Amino acid sequence: MSQPVIFFVTRHGETLLNLLGRVQGWSDSPLTPQGVQDACLLAEMMESIPFHAAFSSDSGRAVETARLILSRGNREGLSLRQDRRLREWCFGSLEALPMKELTEAISRGLGGALTMGEMNARMEELPDAIKQADRSGWAEGFDGVRRRLISFFRQTAEETSAQGGGNILVVSHAFSIKTVLYLLAPQRLGEVEKIQNASVTTILWREGVFEVQAVNQRISSSQ
Repeated sequence: MSQPVIFFVTRHGETLLNLLGRVQGWSDSPLTPQGVQDACLLAEMMESIPFHAAFSSDSGRAVETARLILSRGNREGLSLRQDRRLREWCFGSLEALPMKELTEAISRGLGGALTMGEMNARMEELPDAIKQADRSGWAEGFDGVRRRLISFFRQTAEETSAQGGGNILVVSHAFSIKTVLYLLAPQRLGEVEKIQNASVTTILWREGVFEVQAVNQRISSSQ
């Protein structure tokens, strides 16, 4: 019998581009003082969780958040592993532009202004709309995002289960976390307008099946 695995999937702390209301996919910016504070508070709240392993995307903001979380507790032997599969969506030439321009590009591509709930329901269509607006050719299609994220979670779950199971820290990004929810528990996207900085989504893997247990839990101080 395979052993259960619990993923604590966390969005990085607030960054400069977050604060400025700009698109941040494969582009990067440092954590703000609020972002650092929230990551430290999250570290305090998660201090007693015995992590079997810890992963982050290779974006600096995710790495810094993960290291702050791991800085508390008896975790001397636990090293952080960076994995490109946990990156945010790539928005191509829309990177670092005001978020309003991304929203407008999606609305044009999908035939009109949409509520956040409607965007959540049409998650698979959003990358196509972004690709239409992208002038760089870098923007990702949904299938590419889906493959890399599911590959990470399945591989990590199976390997961890074979080693006796346990808790896994994962630090990733807003659109990527929403994609995981869309793929594993689309009915729960109604609970989410925005994946908050330093929030935690908990996913159980047992006997080859993923179960989303908690979504977008706020255990830090920023709004």
